[in-house]
Amino acid sequence: MTAEIRQARNGLQWMGHDERIELVSRILSELRDIRKDVLGLIRADKCIWLDTLIARASSELIQIAAMDDVEFQLVLIEFEKLLGIFDAPDPDLRHLSPTIH
Repeated sequence: MTAEIRQARNGLQWMGHDERIELVSRILSELRDIRKDVLGLIRADKCIWLDTLIARASSELIQIAAMDDVEFQLVLIEFEKLLGIFDAPDPDLRHLSPTIH
């Protein structure tokens, strides 16, 4: 997914609104899978930050896709960083701290 995000970042000026919605939807789907598969054994109160992020981004998907290229690029960079944490062969999830959304 991170490679797909990088590719999208390089071609933002050619991405339409629907393509942006589809990309962010796939990212959120990936995060839901991570929440279930990777973080499923971690206490729920330790993962509320991810649940909140997924819920908030899902509810604002149309607005995210409508952002100008610079703002959308920044959103994609942050998603790429977050997904990169979980791409590690054996991610150490103990250092993850709650984030403010």
